[in-house]
Amino acid sequence: MKRFSFFQLMVAMVVMLMVPAQCAKAETRNVKIDGIFYEFIGDEAFVSCSNISIFLGEYEYASGSYSGDVAIPKEVIYEGKTYPVVGIIHEAFRECTLSTVTLPESLREIRADAFWGATIERLVFSSWEWWGNLNETLRSDIIGPSDNPLEKSSEICVGGELFDIENLVLPEGVTRVNNFWDCRKMKSIIIPSSAKLIARGAFRECYNLGYLKMGANVKVIEGGLGESALKTIDIGDIANWCGISLPQGSNLLPPALTESHPLIVNGEEVVDLVIPEGVRVINPKVFSYCTNLKSLTLPQSIDSVCSESFKYCKSLEGAVNLSGASYIGNEAFAYSGSFTSVTLGENLEHVGNKAFRGCHLKGDVVFHDKVKEIGSDAFADCDLNSVVIGSGVEKIGSGAFSGCESIQTVTSHIVMPFDLPSSVFPTSVQRNAILYVPAGTKELYTRFDGWRSFINIVEQEDSGEGTCLLALQDAFGAMKLQMKRSEQQTLFFQAAKGWKVHSVSYNGIDVTAQLGVDGSFTTPALFADATINVVYEEITPNAIASAEPAAVHVSPAQGGIMVGGAKAGSPCSVYTFDGRLAARQTISSADSEYFALPSGQVYVVQVGAKRLKVLVP
Repeated sequence: MKRFSFFQLMVAMVVMLMVPAQCAKAETRNVKIDGIFYEFIGDEAFVSCSNISIFLGEYEYASGSYSGDVAIPKEVIYEGKTYPVVGIIHEAFRECTLSTVTLPESLREIRADAFWGATIERLVFSSWEWWGNLNETLRSDIIGPSDNPLEKSSEICVGGELFDIENLVLPEGVTRVNNFWDCRKMKSIIIPSSAKLIARGAFRECYNLGYLKMGANVKVIEGGLGESALKTIDIGDIANWCGISLPQGSNLLPPALTESHPLIVNGEEVVDLVIPEGVRVINPKVFSYCTNLKSLTLPQSIDSVCSESFKYCKSLEGAVNLSGASYIGNEAFAYSGSFTSVTLGENLEHVGNKAFRGCHLKGDVVFHDKVKEIGSDAFADCDLNSVVIGSGVEKIGSGAFSGCESIQTVTSHIVMPFDLPSSVFPTSVQRNAILYVPAGTKELYTRFDGWRSFINIVEQEDSGEGTCLLALQDAFGAMKLQMKRSEQQTLFFQAAKGWKVHSVSYNGIDVTAQLGVDGSFTTPALFADATINVVYEEITPNAIASAEPAAVHVSPAQGGIMVGGAKAGSPCSVYTFDGRLAARQTISSADSEYFALPSGQVYVVQVGAKRLKVLVP
């Protein structure tokens, strides 16, 4: 009688817990019918070998249970009941010498090592589409890559046609490419235009696979190329390749996408890449490391160039026209060649981190007014002459222009500047270049980090042509003033009896401290539309008011209000102008807390003893 150690028993128990629930319903094991052994599990049959003691667990394997021809039927009758044959279990054909193995379409899984050490003269099955869907429902912790019957077979017959596994041409009709793991004979494969997906692990350990011709309609590569030695991908169709979904883990991509390689399209090397009109998105990494590319032409239809799309295309040069793009992702063109110029369009909103880092980009870069964010290191180590920053920029990341020592002028159209990280511009640029700012804003720029470091700040001379709208919003309503471009406007704020001005914000920035003693505020010169928001506070007797910190402040926000400076635990209630309760909560900390409220209404906010009147824009 065989003895088991405690450790062996524990391992067996853990393995048994990994078995799908249906496996616990095994009724009969190792029944031989017409020369084939079966396990019957629930209402299904699995091909096994002669003396397995348990479906998954510790057992002694039977070597050479089969020989000659093995034709697995699609169903088998046992004790008067018909069972579909759905799988081949682990090591069922271990070390068997087989002439012909015929697999039925009823199979949905071939377990790891089912053909361990076996040799097969001829493997027969009905279609490659069926083969691609094998094992689709298996858990990844059960699937194994070794001893693929395709690798073990001298001859492969599919649907009555012989196929060469070394240089495989898959026929039309195949939609899912899968289950070529461990095919070390395979040197090349051509994917048909009918294929939509290359499954994860499809070419795992195909160490001699050197060439793959991509089908024109493959949409997703799940990672099936990552553990192959694939050096060349012929992308077949440029437009389709631009939109293909690649796995993002570097270990899931083959050398053909993570190391220097030429761009091959329909068997020809492409050095001047022209993206066809109609392509809107270039997906992440699709052209990265194409070191043979010398020029790039993008269509007007391009909206997004995603992360690392052209990273490390080291031979790219000339001009890049991105006039149609609204989004440029992280490292989209990082370390790619030497661009003579880049054109950014009027619809551009976002430039990602390191987007053009190390491109040696020359000339000028102009950000139009819709750009909201310029990412960290976006143009680091480029050879720029000048930078123009549009009025809509809200954030510039650290190191955005670091290493750009050749910048001579920076022109900012931002009318309400904000603090910049100190590393945005090199120290030499801040010392030697000229910073041009809107008329009337020079003094304002000297108050903010990153801007004040420029020694030479010059206000722009503006023609004054065109108009801007200044919107005024407070608890008494809203109005808009049409003003000449570059004009300044002085406004006087006077509260109703029993109220006082609590705060004034200009384009979301608190400018209360800039109010004159007469309640006046003078705007900067307007080069774009602007908005002023006013909050009013009820005047209360000193004895009552002193019970609440003077630091309490309320400001309008998009779709609500921000309340800050109150003592933790203070009650806060928000009422509509006609006295209905709109919101109530206890302040959790002195930090600002947001109250979501319907827009376009006036609210009275009570924090402790303070009452404030605010319009939610």
